[in-house]
This record gives sequence, C-alpha cells and structure tokens, in this order.
Amino acid sequence: LLEHGSCMGITQFIVSHTKLSEKSFLESKVFREESINKLLKLGISQSVQFHQWPKFQLIKRYRELKSEISSLPKHNRFVLCPSATQWLEPQMIDFKQDITLAIGPERGFTKDEESDFQMQGFQAIKISNSILRVEIAVYSVLSQLELLRSQS
Repeated sequence: LLEHGSCMGITQFIVSHTKLSEKSFLESKVFREESINKLLKLGISQSVQFHQWPKFQLIKRYRELKSEISSLPKHNRFVLCPSATQWLEPQMIDFKQDITLAIGPERGFTKDEESDFQMQGFQAIKISNSILRVEIAVYSVLSQLELLRSQS
C-alpha cells in the first residue's frame, strides 16, 4: 500500500490501531523506518506525475488518531463504510482540494468508530457491494477517484 499509494499520489499515510485491528500489526517490520522509506521511494520512482514524498505516521492508540484527524483539512473527508448507502460521486468532491480517506482494518471499523469519523465531518461512502480487503479497498477507491477526476 505504501509503494502503490505513493505512486498514485497519496501525500500522507496515517496508520492507527482501532478496536478491531490485529494487535500485532503495529509491530510489523514493514513499519520500521528503513522499510517505510524503501517502499515510499519505490512508489515515487514509479510515478510519472507525483513527486511529493508522503508523510507517514504510526498511531498506536485510537484516541490519538481522533486528535490527529482534527488537524487534517476540513473538506473532502470520506470514511469507507460497508453499511453506507451513498456511493462515491463526482459532485461530492472538490478535486482542487486534498481528499482524506479513512479505511478501516481487515475487520472494519466498529459502529462507534464510524460514528466518530462522521462526527468529525467525514461522509460515509461505499465503493463496492462487497466487503473488500484493505489493500483492495485502497486500490479501488484510488482508481474510482482517478476516474471521477477525469470526468469532472
């Protein structure tokens, strides 16, 4: 995700523990600084259009994520929710502004976490009728954004 996301123009990754996260993933070798830098460098080197080195942040407590969210841009905020009824549509997005996407862990966000995001101005959207693995959800939503951007 770090490599391909930076290739597609993601400017910041915030990885956080949530209630349904696997407890061991925060200790993954992937999240060591040398691994992160290697993957981001690979992504940037594959991009023709994007050249900005993405920021990376690993947050070990959900309550810290909530305070970090408050510092992000207040517009174009979306949280992927399988229970959402609203599909991602071009009129929902100002493509001249940054876009913030919240994508849950493999088992998804809890209802309380989804509600927290919505209370902070995130619009609940769906991108598939299927429940997607995290990496598939990321590629899917980035591809959909690219398509919608080309149609706007």
